[in-house]
Amino acid sequence: MSSAARTVINIDNDWKFKKGMDIAGFRVKLNDLDWEKIHIPHDWSIFGPFKEENPSGPRGGYAPAGIAWYRKNLHFDQELHNKKIYIELDGVYMNSEVHLNGERIGKYPYGYTTLYYDITDFVIFGEDNLLAVKVDTSLQPSSRWYSGSGIYRHARIIITDKLHIGQWGSYVTTPVVNKDFSTVEIETTLNNEYIENKEITVKTSIMNQEGTVLQVSSLDYTINGLSSLPDYRELTPEELTHIGKSVNKPKIEEKVKQQLTIKNPNLWSTTSPYLYRVKTEIIENGKVIDENIVNTGIRTIEFDADKGFFLNGQNLKIKGVCLHHDGGSLGAACPDRANERQIEILKDMGCNAIRTSHNPPSPILLDLCDKHGMLVMDEVFDEYQKGKRPRVFDEANSLDKQIRRPIFAYAEYFDQYHEKDLTTMILRDRNHPSIILWSIGNEINEHMTQEGVVLTQELHNIVKKLDTTRPTVTGFVHLEAANKLGIPDIVDIAGYNYKERLYESEHKTYPKRKIMGSETSSAAPFEKRAVYSNFISSGELNSFSEITTAIGDMACQEASHRYCRAEQSWSITKNLDFISGLFLWTGFDYIGEPSPCAWPSKTSYFGVIDTCGFPKDAFYLYQSQWSNKTMLHLFPHWNWEGKEGQIIPVWCYTTCQSVELFLNGQSLGEKKLSDTELLHLQWHIPFEKGEIKAVGKIDGKTVMEKIITTSGKPEAIMLEADRTEITADQQDLAYITVSVVDDKGNIVPDATNKIEFSVDGYGKLIGLDNGDPECLEEYKGNVRSALGGKCLAILQSTLNSGSITLKAESKGLKPAIIKIVTK
Repeated sequence: MSSAARTVINIDNDWKFKKGMDIAGFRVKLNDLDWEKIHIPHDWSIFGPFKEENPSGPRGGYAPAGIAWYRKNLHFDQELHNKKIYIELDGVYMNSEVHLNGERIGKYPYGYTTLYYDITDFVIFGEDNLLAVKVDTSLQPSSRWYSGSGIYRHARIIITDKLHIGQWGSYVTTPVVNKDFSTVEIETTLNNEYIENKEITVKTSIMNQEGTVLQVSSLDYTINGLSSLPDYRELTPEELTHIGKSVNKPKIEEKVKQQLTIKNPNLWSTTSPYLYRVKTEIIENGKVIDENIVNTGIRTIEFDADKGFFLNGQNLKIKGVCLHHDGGSLGAACPDRANERQIEILKDMGCNAIRTSHNPPSPILLDLCDKHGMLVMDEVFDEYQKGKRPRVFDEANSLDKQIRRPIFAYAEYFDQYHEKDLTTMILRDRNHPSIILWSIGNEINEHMTQEGVVLTQELHNIVKKLDTTRPTVTGFVHLEAANKLGIPDIVDIAGYNYKERLYESEHKTYPKRKIMGSETSSAAPFEKRAVYSNFISSGELNSFSEITTAIGDMACQEASHRYCRAEQSWSITKNLDFISGLFLWTGFDYIGEPSPCAWPSKTSYFGVIDTCGFPKDAFYLYQSQWSNKTMLHLFPHWNWEGKEGQIIPVWCYTTCQSVELFLNGQSLGEKKLSDTELLHLQWHIPFEKGEIKAVGKIDGKTVMEKIITTSGKPEAIMLEADRTEITADQQDLAYITVSVVDDKGNIVPDATNKIEFSVDGYGKLIGLDNGDPECLEEYKGNVRSALGGKCLAILQSTLNSGSITLKAESKGLKPAIIKIVTK
């Protein structure tokens, strides 16, 4: 590690790892030759075994927990001895301890907060230094969803001068924005640990996406030194030895502001997410001693109590999803590509917003939302002082017979850490143009008590002290009690969870209140992807009025009611101008919370996309309403052997004006969306083998067709990659869709064949999944059964260029091979 103005060094590679309660992993002389060699992000819980008796329970996905250690050697050149050395860990779940050379640097409970430690005093320059991190998830359940365990996000070393820009010390705002020009204000936090005052120049440049410098501001400035502190005196070497080492050295912290003007700015939006770069340099005697670069977007946001949300002056309905942080078979350890793929799938659905349920997200996710034009509700807490206790079902999985046990989640730490955790999130994230809302809580128990008034006001005030450019929001489920206490009007936006039927009456009662659907039901019918046993037995519905009673029960099991409940939710949101939008629960299935089920179900059923990233039928409901593409989706499949003559409901989601349905060439009639208040078209027809064909029309002209056939028996495996070329960086991923097909290449929709995988070349298999909540096959094994004729394999590159070959084979099926190039 060499000397420079500022050096940022990724330390994701070359770690050693071991689980165990009786390991003194911080000891420098500990023999770690038998430790596993890994790289981060790393989540050891996802390796299993998942067991019914694991104390994480259903909410935690029955995942294993415990204590583990990570170790890594770092070398700092002697020439760095006058520099500042910091370590930054984006996420360690949870109760982490960080040690350097056998000495503890810090300890922190919350697993979603970015950790930042000054390790300068603990570094031995010119020698190897042992970095050791302890993770403790032994108290379970620790969450209402799967959390994972380990250093599950990126980590880095930051080396600076003693006079430098502080952590998250560049704060960029745009006080004036119009089509002709935008003012860009930059507030820079300077830290000085020199004894003497320093004469410096603060130079800030704004660059466009091509890297061209558009505007520059230079400000001469004198920053005080430590000698200006009251009662400061320089300590003798003996006194320094007596005081010892510290992660909290005294420093001068001062802020400077600069303002620049950009003519004819390119505005950041969901369809054109234009990003500028702001570079700030600290110059002393003509030499750059520190620099920091941040991305920023120029845009305006506004929430109106009568007209909803506006982006850059244009009314925009928020079409959002709630998103937990796991990546299916990757667990909590999601490489960057995993997050990007999720965003791409959501954008294809027409989604324009993500709620980071219910914790601060990975910084990478926010970078990607900036890049792809995805709005964000950045959420910090799921509970305050009064914790939530998970439901644990009896052996009959009965909703009526429940037992409860303690949960060791954030309530254990709220009093001591809430201000720091919220402050860290705001300071870290406030430059992201994608963020439009700061959420300070979800379904908080204190919303029913006077304590909720005090705590909500406190958290709101913390946000406003750090950032006034975005509104605060919180998600209310105890709305009646909260209204009596006035809590919804403390925050800027009142988030209503599952209160769509109250929108109009609430708006009438509180006309100045800005309301949005912070959490709403998706169309998930508590069935697995491509499994329709519940759906085909559903009764026929022809209007929203027929589901008024059914939607009062969130656990309603009839699939058609669940779909129509979601249709009604969106219809209400779409047709009420004063509702800013919604965030449906959830975008993707996630590990944990398999409500209303229990073991062997270990993942949720709520998502419109399964844990593989494969869309469920509900995905196409939202695509038909949210996207601009011409589309037509028909379901269910047409493999119903033994059910000849049975009436099968056939549904269609489409952006076409009308659809004509054919069964084996015979027309079953044309139907128009304008003839129903529902958001789908439906037929109920007797099953006979062959094909059903839907012909979509606009203005009477055929624009697309969709055919579903009765497939033959499974004959072969087919492999398809999302990308055939990836980066050789030990991080990048290729997602391989694995399909079981018949002799004509049609997917066999009820195939459950067990498929075995092998890998050759410069890569490895890091995850297998099929989206089945009840599947107990290992995520990190080499065998996976198909669900609905499909499963997923995830390949990861190494540091070597070349290729990765994946082979998939199954008894009685023709095998398949695919090759991925790594560069």
